[in-house]
Amino acid sequence: MPMNRFLLLITACTAFQTFPQSGSAGMSQDTPSQAVEIGREDAQLSAMAQEVMAEVAALRGREYQGQVRARYADKATLLAYLESSEVDLFGKDRKQWDQWVARLLGWIPVDMDLSQVQETVLASQVGGFYDPKTKVFFVMDGLGEGLIRIIMAHELAHALDDQAFDLLGQDRLRQAQSDALYAHHAVAEGSAQVVMGLWMAKHLADLDTAALEAFQEQMDFDLLSNTPRIVWQPLFGLYTQGQAFLCRKERPNPFAKAKIADLQAAFEHLPVSTEQILHPSKYWVAEEVDLPVALVHEVPLDNRGWDLVHTDVLGEMLLAMLAESRTQKVTALGLMGLRFTNQAASGWGGDRVSLLRKGESYVLVLDTVWDRELDAQEFQAALEQRELGPDSAPGLVMWSAPDGVRYVGYVGVSREEALEVAASVQVSRAASGKIPASEAPKATGPAPDPLERR
Repeated sequence: MPMNRFLLLITACTAFQTFPQSGSAGMSQDTPSQAVEIGREDAQLSAMAQEVMAEVAALRGREYQGQVRARYADKATLLAYLESSEVDLFGKDRKQWDQWVARLLGWIPVDMDLSQVQETVLASQVGGFYDPKTKVFFVMDGLGEGLIRIIMAHELAHALDDQAFDLLGQDRLRQAQSDALYAHHAVAEGSAQVVMGLWMAKHLADLDTAALEAFQEQMDFDLLSNTPRIVWQPLFGLYTQGQAFLCRKERPNPFAKAKIADLQAAFEHLPVSTEQILHPSKYWVAEEVDLPVALVHEVPLDNRGWDLVHTDVLGEMLLAMLAESRTQKVTALGLMGLRFTNQAASGWGGDRVSLLRKGESYVLVLDTVWDRELDAQEFQAALEQRELGPDSAPGLVMWSAPDGVRYVGYVGVSREEALEVAASVQVSRAASGKIPASEAPKATGPAPDPLERR
C-alpha cells in the first residue's frame, strides 16, 4: 500500500510549518554508481545546497560523512524515479496487489487505476525528494529560491539521517509490512520536519511568506477533495503525525518542540507501528509501551485453485480510513485539521490482510485483533455503517470474536464461494510482534488467546 519515498508534500508541510519520504560509513548497501543518473545539475543550486548543508548539520548536531548532490527534476523525472524505486524495493507485482487490496477494502472504486491516480496527485503536490540509493536530492523545476531553500532544509535532513541510519536498509526490513514501513517513514519525515522548522525559525526574517502563500494557492485542493483518501491521506499523516510523535504529542502543535536527542532515540529504536506514532505514549512511556500482536494467515496448499498472492499488515492509520465512509470529502480548510485515527481504530492490537486469486477472481481476508472487546465492537460497527458507493466491491463483516473482527471482500465470485474461500484461511497469533533489527522496549504480560469463532 505505501508510496514510501522520501518526498516533500508542499501543501501539507510548508503550510503547517509556516502558518500557526545503507551500509557502513554512511553508504547504502546499493552501489550509487549502479543507478541511472536522472535530473539536471545546476551550479547555483549546488552552491545553495552547500550553504544549507552547513546549517542543517549545525541544527542537527551531526556532520555529513559524504557529499550530497542536488539536482533539478521535472514531473517526468519524478514519476520515473517513483516507478523505478518502488519496483526496486517491492518487486514488479506489488503495485497490482496493492491496487486489488484497495479495491476490495472499498478504498477506491473497483475499476479505478490506483497507480495512475497516485501519479497525478504526486505530480501536483511534491516539491522535492531524496533518493537514498544515489545520495541525491531533487528540487522540482519552477520554484523560487526562497521555497527551494526550505525544501533543501527538509531533504538535506533526510540525507543526514540516511548517512547515520541507512533509510533504504530500514525500508528493506519492513517491505512486507506497510504498518511498520509507515512508522519508519513517519520518524524520517518527522525528523526532516523538525529540522526544516528549526531552519525556518532561524531565517524567519528572510522568509517570503507571501510567496509561500501564493504557491499554496496554486495547489489543487479540488484534486485532493475528489481523489480517494487512500491515495494521499497516509502520506500527509507521515509529516504531521511524525513531527507530533517526535514532539511527544498526539496532535500536531506548531508551538511544540522536539528534542534532538529524541530524534536520535527514535531512529536508534524505531517505533514498530503507526499506533505508536499516533499515540506517542505507547512508545515513549515505559509503562504504556504497546507492541502489536503478530497475526499469521495459513492457507491450504491445495485450495481448489486459489493462490495466496499477497499478505500485509495495515495498522491503525490505514484501518482508521477503512472505518470511514469513502464518500467523505475534505476541504482546503479541513486539510490542516485532518485526523489520522478515530475512535473505531483506536485500541488496535494487530492485523493481517491476505489477497487470494483464482484467474480473474479475488478474495480478500482481513483479520484484526483489538485491546478490548469494546474496541472490536466499535470497529465492527464502523465497518457495517460506512458508505462506499455503488462502484465498490462487495464486502462482509464475516464474524467477530470477543476481541477480533474479520472482513471479507470479493470480486468475480459469488458471496457463497467468497465465504468458502475465506473459511479456508486460518488465523493464529504469535507473541507480540517486533520488527527485525528494531529494539523497541519490551512489552510485558502473556499474548492474547487465539481468535475463536463466535
